Amino acid sequence: TAGFFNTTHKHADELDFELHDRGLKIVNGPGNYGFDREDQYRDYQLSALSHSVLLVDGQSFPIEAQNAYGSAIRATGQGSGWFAIDGANPLTELQGVSHSRLFLYKPGNALVVVDRLRADAPHAYQRFFQLGPDLEIQGLSPGTLGLNGPDFSGGLYERAAATGGASRTVIKGRPTPLQGFTFPGFRQAVPRWSIEYGSRAADADYITVFTLNGATQRGTVSVPAPGTTEVVLTRGSSSQTITVKRSGSRLTLDFS
Repeated sequence: TAGFFNTTHKHADELDFELHDRGLKIVNGPGNYGFDREDQYRDYQLSALSHSVLLVDGQSFPIEAQNAYGSAIRATGQGSGWFAIDGANPLTELQGVSHSRLFLYKPGNALVVVDRLRADAPHAYQRFFQLGPDLEIQGLSPGTLGLNGPDFSGGLYERAAATGGASRTVIKGRPTPLQGFTFPGFRQAVPRWSIEYGSRAADADYITVFTLNGATQRGTVSVPAPGTTEVVLTRGSSSQTITVKRSGSRLTLDFS
C-alpha cells in the first residue's frame, strides 16, 4: 500500500505490505472491522499501529487531504527469480526524516525488507510487522523468531535486534491499549501476533528477512554508493549477495 490520492478509505499505512505463501497469510493488514466511527476497533484499524509500517517518534501518519502525494513507488525491477520494489514515504519528511523501503522478494523463498533512514538528529524508530492469524512464533534468539503454521515452517530475522541495536516486543490480542488484532469480517476481532522493533538513531539502515522455506536466513545490508544497496543473505555455510542499483524508475539486480 504505497499511495495517498485522497482520504476515501485511507489508512495510516504508508509502505505497508501483505505477504501470502502457499495459501497462508504470513503478513497481513487489519481488514475491516466495520464503520462504527466512534468504536475503538475502528480507530485502531485505521491507525499505523495495525499495519506493517515504520513510525518516527511514535507519530502516526496524518490522514489529511493536503498531505496526499500520489504514488510512493519509485522504482521496480526483477532478475533471477527475485522481484524488487523501492518506495519512499513523503510523510516522514514532515518530521525531518527521509524514509525509503526496499522489498526484495523471491516467491517461496524469502522476502527481504530494507528500511533506510536519514535525519539530521536522532529519532525513535518503530518498525511493526503484523503476522497472519494462523501463524505461531518461537523465540529462537533476540534477532530470530521461528514462524510456524499449517504446512508452513519459516523464520523472521531482524539484524538490529540480533546485534543489540534494537529491542523486540511481541504482542497478541492486547485489549488496552489495543494491539495484535485483525478483522476478517464485520465486527470480528481475531488475535494475531504484532512484532515491534524499536531503536534510536539519526541515519540507519535496517534489514528484516522473512524466510518462507525452512531454516531462517540471516541478512546484512550496506549502501556502498548513492542509489546502490547491497544485501547479503546467509543460511548455514552458504551465502548470496544481491546488489540493487536504482536508475530513475528502474532497479537492476546483480547476484554473486
